[in-house]
Amino acid sequence: MPSEIRMVYVESCEYVTPAPEYQTVAHYDMFGFHRIPGGGFEPDNNDHVGELGCWDWQASSDCAFPDIPFDACDWLQLLETAVRDSSVVVLLRRRETILLFADHDGPVSVVR
Repeated sequence: MPSEIRMVYVESCEYVTPAPEYQTVAHYDMFGFHRIPGGGFEPDNNDHVGELGCWDWQASSDCAFPDIPFDACDWLQLLETAVRDSSVVVLLRRRETILLFADHDGPVSVVR
């Protein structure tokens, strides 16, 4: 992730692989923003996520788990456990970066 990124949005979602497998896969995407939107943007308010606009950076590869059945895990809980780890929080504070995470179209949580 480039050092200029000040806010990161990680989204958990699911998709179905093409034929012949048609397998439901857990998938994470990560987007970075050089600056936190000004004005009335509140990262804790998921209605404001649409105000983020276009991202400045996107992870070069997604994080997908094709060999694990989708319903075998609470993928959002797994993500939350990972991003709230003390080593992640220390890194975010050192970089002065806010991390937003959510399930696709779900409520947004914030790690500062």
